[in-house]
Amino acid sequence: MPEIIMESKNLIYTKVSLELIDDYLMMVNDKEVQQFIYKEPKLFTYEDEKDWVLKKLNNNVLIFSILEKVTNKFVGNFEFIDLTENSSELGLSITPKMQNKHYGTEIIKTMVDYAFNMLKLKTLYLGVFSNNERGIYLYKKLGFTEYDRTPNYVSINGQSVDNIQMKLERIKNIG
Repeated sequence: MPEIIMESKNLIYTKVSLELIDDYLMMVNDKEVQQFIYKEPKLFTYEDEKDWVLKKLNNNVLIFSILEKVTNKFVGNFEFIDLTENSSELGLSITPKMQNKHYGTEIIKTMVDYAFNMLKLKTLYLGVFSNNERGIYLYKKLGFTEYDRTPNYVSINGQSVDNIQMKLERIKNIG
């Protein structure tokens, strides 16, 4: 079991780990996950993921792997991207088998609390594709607001998809 950093009601947050490479590969190579992250489909190898994990660990990147408390099954990854003294972009990926369990809400609430109360950040940013309706609904529900949009950012399955930029200011209450 990777080193536990913190816990929330149903989840355990650990350091990224070489132990979880097979889980990372299953998630990152899943077409359903990729359609919300990449402009073009990609195929990642075991070596790609090993290099990714080592790079994150060696650079002390603030990234968490998330496991279900009851089963220790892999749920996904959460990263603070371009972290500065006052702000960070948020990155979340959840493996398809662990979606529809309200873990996205639990993760975002936990990480927003961590960002504002432990890291003392003032603003959080994220990007979300317009075809990710569930993600957009969640972010709005938690107080994120759209501040920029790039129309026709990518075409997915013949559908034009916008890239939406959202932010959350520390003064807002995420409920």
